Amino acid sequence: MGSQKYAKKNNGLGLCRNCPKPLANGSKIYCNSHREKDRQRGRNKEKRLGFSLKQECFEYYGKKCSCCGEKITDFLTIDHKNGQGNIHRKRLFKYNVGGVHMYRWLKNNNYPNGYTILCMNCNWAKRYGGICPHKLIGEVA
Repeated sequence: MGSQKYAKKNNGLGLCRNCPKPLANGSKIYCNSHREKDRQRGRNKEKRLGFSLKQECFEYYGKKCSCCGEKITDFLTIDHKNGQGNIHRKRLFKYNVGGVHMYRWLKNNNYPNGYTILCMNCNWAKRYGGICPHKLIGEVA
């Protein structure tokens, strides 16, 4: 029996589409085991898409910290050049969220001006001190 016929038959019997186990509570097609596997597959796909969006944004904005020159992607983030990123994100997304939401917004808006890449150290120094210590001591890349 083909997999589509098997899934259709099991669906009619209230069984998992992949095996003869009963459906998980709240699921219309999977048992507990297959439901969790499907969720994990979805999470992994979202992570890959998020990382891809991040890479695209970083390609556009320069691939390194505009203050100290850090190039390790895991340390980098998008920064609002004129500050007020918190207010901007709340206005865009109704709550303060960044990451993949911001990368998607940047891409959909053709990578507007007013953004740069900073490493997390420079970003936090700018946020809490107003200016990064690299600029104060002249260690700019």
